Amino acid sequence: MATLHLHGLSAEVLDDLKARAARNHQSLQTYVRNLLDDDRARQKADEGGGPATPNR
Repeated sequence: MATLHLHGLSAEVLDDLKARAARNHQSLQTYVRNLLDDDRARQKADEGGGPATPNR
């Protein structure tokens, strides 16, 4: 699995992501990974590449 590092993220965005992760009973890493997976699945579905169901 690849590693992604984000630099320059505002404190407000980070705080929002942490709060959303906590509300979903997930770690920040898991929450952001799921956001990216969900976005990829939507993009593939929009392009006719399959259902918009992420692999979890």
